[in-house]
Amino acid sequence: METLHDDPNRGFSSSVIERLREREVLLQNGDLVAYHYFTFNDFEKRKIVCMLENLVAQVALHGLQTHQRSVTDILVQLYQKYRNSLHRPSNSELSDALMHMVGAFEKGYVFIVVDALDECSDNNILLKVLRSIHAQQKTRLRVLVSSRPEAGILETLNSLKFFSVPLETSVVDADIERYVDMRLTGSSRWEFLGQDLKDSIRKKLVTGSKGM
Repeated sequence: METLHDDPNRGFSSSVIERLREREVLLQNGDLVAYHYFTFNDFEKRKIVCMLENLVAQVALHGLQTHQRSVTDILVQLYQKYRNSLHRPSNSELSDALMHMVGAFEKGYVFIVVDALDECSDNNILLKVLRSIHAQQKTRLRVLVSSRPEAGILETLNSLKFFSVPLETSVVDADIERYVDMRLTGSSRWEFLGQDLKDSIRKKLVTGSKGM
């Protein structure tokens, strides 16, 4: 399994996802791009269970769209187990389901992108999940994660032989600017702002973010 870890910056993952999706459309070979953002201002999205459910849902949907029943059957089995229960699948069960679904793919690659590991509220569990994913050694799986260079995360990723790419602030500035631009122009909420003010807001946010 080929893996990539980019160290200290925010915003880079969205560019990677965009490029992978372009590749997916261009090649039409059954590739899947599944992703999750650990968002610092959304407590639910910072939970490991949210990441696992999100990735499982994306993989299952792709399996359904590409008529790969061996992929979707795994989720159906998990659903049937809990359909009449007040409980939800455990992190371990979701992680196992994800890996079995990836292993059931018959063509193309599965690219999993997880942004901002350091924002995860269940960091120790997250690192165990990464070890589990790595242990599967699925030949069709490619993983990219991003994080600030926190000691515990770096130690785990280095032990798993993740390929590390430190990023300079300037590398992600364009990506952050694109995101800010999308928010300013993509919503009627900000229509009342003049172009000069929008340009000023964009500049302030990009400069102040320092690539984060």
